[in-house]
Amino acid sequence: MSDRALVDRCLAGDVLAWEDLYGKCQPPLLLAIRVFLGRNASKQDLVEDIAAKVWFTVIDGKSNLLNRFDSGRGCRLTTFLAGVAKNEVSRHFRAERRRQSREAIASWARSSTSNNGRFGSLASSDVALNEFLTTLTPREREFCEGHLLGAVAVEPTAYTPANRWQLQHRVRSKLWKFLQQE
Repeated sequence: MSDRALVDRCLAGDVLAWEDLYGKCQPPLLLAIRVFLGRNASKQDLVEDIAAKVWFTVIDGKSNLLNRFDSGRGCRLTTFLAGVAKNEVSRHFRAERRRQSREAIASWARSSTSNNGRFGSLASSDVALNEFLTTLTPREREFCEGHLLGAVAVEPTAYTPANRWQLQHRVRSKLWKFLQQE
C-alpha cells in the first residue's frame, strides 16, 4: 500500500490505518529523533517524549498536517514525519536554552541581592557593573540602566513592546555570555 493511500485511510478515520501508520513509522521516527538529539539521544524518556509530541502534532487540528503530506513530491511518509520530529527537537533545544538562561540569571540575581537590595553586590561593585555595561551598545545600555536597573528615569512610552522585548532579549543574552566568562 502506498504512503498516500495509508494517509487517506487515516484521514477517513480508519483505526486500523492509524495502527498501520504507527507500526510502520514509529521505529524510523525514533531513530531520526535519536540522530537529531545527538549526544542527548541516550535519554530514552526524552526520545519518547519528542516522539509523542510528533504524533500529537500530526493528530492535532483534525490532521491538517498529515493532510499536507504529498507523496508526489518524492517524499516518503517516514521522511515527512522525520521533518516534523526535527522541528520538535529544535523547539526542545530552544526551550532548554531559555530555561538554562533564566536559571542562570535568577541564580546570579539571588546571589547579588543577598547583601543590599535588588542588585545588592552588583550595585556595590561598580567595577562588575561597568564591565558588563561596556559590552552593550549605547541603546542597550540606556535600556539596561533605565528600564532594567531603574538607575535613570525613563518614560513608559520610550519603547514599543516589540522594541522592549528585543532590547531585553539582547541584554539578557549578553548578560548570559558575560556570566559564562566568570
